[in-house]
Amino acid sequence: MSRVLIIDSDTATARQLGAVLQSLGLEWDWRSDPREGLECAVGGQYALIILAPSPAGLDAAAMASTLRALGVLTPQWVLDNPPPAPADLLAGVRRLLQARPAGPGERLRLANLELDLRQRQAHRAGQLLALQPTEYKVLECLMRHSGTLLSRQRIFETVWGYRFDPGTNLIDVHIARLRRKVDRPGQIALIRTVHGRGYLMVAPA
Repeated sequence: MSRVLIIDSDTATARQLGAVLQSLGLEWDWRSDPREGLECAVGGQYALIILAPSPAGLDAAAMASTLRALGVLTPQWVLDNPPPAPADLLAGVRRLLQARPAGPGERLRLANLELDLRQRQAHRAGQLLALQPTEYKVLECLMRHSGTLLSRQRIFETVWGYRFDPGTNLIDVHIARLRRKVDRPGQIALIRTVHGRGYLMVAPA
């Protein structure tokens, strides 16, 4: 049976998440202390890690960045504050559990776009894309969450590891550069903009 780790300093939210997981027949562990949560995430065999932010406690985005830096490949879901409605939580958990995490030497694929996680290279239709390191990180973030709308703040926190400054257009600049390389003329656009909300990558229908 798949097991899910919840790292959340708020008891009420954790119980709500637990109820959603139980409705799917999943087992789950809960840690309210970030340090204990980190130890469990690194040492445990989980199918999914859910990180819920708390204004007075857990910095979920920073925790997610730390887990990636430690090589934890388990799919992670950093919830918004307040967390999504139960129906959206249910759909999100199902989607993430269906996506097998990519391990070292494996690849992420979306349509004819392929990301080599070991070589840290991207190819589209077999052609190598000349990506700068930060462009690669942004692309990896989008591809790991393909089909999911990511806010500018979420992308910034995932790639840079700290809070987003709403006064900067840094995300928009990097997305524009990335789009020129990934969605070149003649290719179906994979990177989409949802004005006022963020970006997502989707495969063509």
